[in-house]
Amino acid sequence: MAVAKVSKILLACHKSEKEELLSSLQKKGIVHITKVKEAGRGEEKEFFDLINACEEVIAYLEGIKPEERKTGKKVAISLEEFTVKEDLPSLVQKVKGWKEEVNSLAEKEKEIDQELAKIKPLASLPSEIEDLYSLEKFEVALGFFPTPKLFIEAKGEEEKRGFYLKEISRSLNRVYALVLFPKEKGKEVREFLSGKDFTPIDLRKFSGTIEKNIERLNSLKEEMRKKREELAKEMEKLTSFLPQLKIGADYYQNVKVRREIENHLHQTKSSVVIEGWVKERDYKTLFSLVSKFPTAVLTRIKPELNEEPPVALENKRIFQPFEMVVNLYGMPSYQEIDPTPYLTPFFIIFFALCLSDAGYGLITLFLSLLLLGRLKRMKNFLILLAICSGFTIGAGAITNSWFGDILERLAIPFLKTFKDRLVLFDPFQNPLTFFYLSLALGYIHLNYGLLLEIYDSFRIRNPLPTLFNEGFWLILLNSLLSFFLLGKTFYSLKPIFISLILVAAAGLITLSRFHPNYLSRHLLFFSTLSSFLLSLGFRLRYFKILFLLLFLLTIFFSLMDNRKKLTIGKLIPYCLAFATFLLYMGNLIPAPIFLALGVGSIFLSPINRQLVKKLIWGAYNLYGGTSFIGIILSYIRLMALGMMTAGIGMAVNSIAWMVKGIPVLGIILTLFVLLIGHTYNIAVSILGAFVHTLRLNYVEFFPRFFTGGGKRFSPFKLETKYVEIK
Repeated sequence: MAVAKVSKILLACHKSEKEELLSSLQKKGIVHITKVKEAGRGEEKEFFDLINACEEVIAYLEGIKPEERKTGKKVAISLEEFTVKEDLPSLVQKVKGWKEEVNSLAEKEKEIDQELAKIKPLASLPSEIEDLYSLEKFEVALGFFPTPKLFIEAKGEEEKRGFYLKEISRSLNRVYALVLFPKEKGKEVREFLSGKDFTPIDLRKFSGTIEKNIERLNSLKEEMRKKREELAKEMEKLTSFLPQLKIGADYYQNVKVRREIENHLHQTKSSVVIEGWVKERDYKTLFSLVSKFPTAVLTRIKPELNEEPPVALENKRIFQPFEMVVNLYGMPSYQEIDPTPYLTPFFIIFFALCLSDAGYGLITLFLSLLLLGRLKRMKNFLILLAICSGFTIGAGAITNSWFGDILERLAIPFLKTFKDRLVLFDPFQNPLTFFYLSLALGYIHLNYGLLLEIYDSFRIRNPLPTLFNEGFWLILLNSLLSFFLLGKTFYSLKPIFISLILVAAAGLITLSRFHPNYLSRHLLFFSTLSSFLLSLGFRLRYFKILFLLLFLLTIFFSLMDNRKKLTIGKLIPYCLAFATFLLYMGNLIPAPIFLALGVGSIFLSPINRQLVKKLIWGAYNLYGGTSFIGIILSYIRLMALGMMTAGIGMAVNSIAWMVKGIPVLGIILTLFVLLIGHTYNIAVSILGAFVHTLRLNYVEFFPRFFTGGGKRFSPFKLETKYVEIK
């Protein structure tokens, strides 16, 4: 349940073994190869056209055999079978040739249909077409008017314009006609016909009667149809080559990837050097693989200064689906903890409370399990959804929500009894319970994040900066809460809570920007301020002895830290501070005078003057704690979304029961409203639950302990689109 340990490796071999070694590394898929130089123009381009052609042919053959595309089933083969046995380019060209021929025939059929559509309305013409266009003194125009009205108008101008107009047929409101006119009036008649939207049809390329041409075109179309059907049958036989084509496409895609990797490696005339990373647990496997190559050498090397290793997440199976949440945000850096197992329980709880309907949880659980076997690419998401849905059933049961209030409306006694036994609180009857629960979860989540940051600082052996920031916030927040919640009941604990509050506040002001060089100066203000404030409120039995030790320790550290800068003049403030302290211990001066003269003299001495700036920033850091109030309040969205889901469900039920009384159609309309309404509510509520649960983790939780920005461990491995390697 952490970021996997990785080692940087150097692998070298002779060029004669380069191809086989890279292929073995790709099949094993355990090495993250570092691209050490910019790629030049490589050989991979030669595979680009072949892969594209394969994918084009595969898509075409799947169109002939649609069940292949619908199932989306990959070709299952062993690793040894993942190679190309057929002459793939020839097979691709063969399929493309058949495809082009089928398309050509289809295009010709389309042209024939267009010709038939053009001449069929003119089928009643008895004359042969060439005779119509061979007249010496007259011209013939065949065509159509778009409306009968325009034809009648043209017919009315027949004698006046000097042409002969005869109707041939009518189709789709068009009037097909023959126009005969003297050649000398050709221009005038054509302009007139154009004004009447007459569309000419040119039949000069035809010979014989229209009927004979229609028969010829129909016969030709039938021949082409039969030929296309024969080709289609042959193409169906070619679908048997789909597995080979899919294997080939994936195979050459991986060869292309190998070529691309080669271009990023150090190479000489006789050798190739590979730099990369391997998980510590896979190093022996890699060593065993490399040992099979006579010229290959493998060794561990130290990373360069400030070089960030790639990050791989390793989690138990129950947590693996929730890695998706981290991946969406960004990988942790190599030095950070993997947040996956820590966010998982809260992600589940928040999702369940946002959805908080047992009926919706049952539906979502059923659908996610149903799709789990069919959508393998979404396996992790569906498992995550199934787990969250299971907890949603529980959240809905304890908040009295089953498809809104449908069980109340159905009034089935044993269901109502079963439901009532599971209810802990009803948000609509007692919303404050849900409100306090949301705030409590937010408070716990906030503290959990602070504890994780403290744990992580100890893990990387650098605890002081975190202890003096997150540690003090942890003390301050919990002391404040304890003071207000327990102070009245356990009055004797009040001094302890106030002491912790003051110590934490002083620590945040002075030590939040901790650096060893400033330990004495921070300790000065921390000890004197916290002790003085403590003395104002409480009289502990041995308080003055404790105060004496703290103050003397402060002076000692300050003098030791500044011993190289000390002069007699600079010692005067310390002497004054010690004198005022003795007077205060003897009750000769009150605490305020001691604070002003004693502590102030050390605080404002030239040696410690730069501490002022740091204390101002520390005070600003303490003021920034007000943001924690907004963070905790943002968790009220758990209550808001949970009640919104139930509220919309109840509204849908109310509408459904309103239409139930309609005669005859009442029951059908009720079922329709319930189906549409609750389907919509489930979809919107699941989306809202995911978005807001992600937000609570990304915005409120992760900033407490998680930085991110790591580089993903991406092993050089086989990547397939159509093939599943067993």
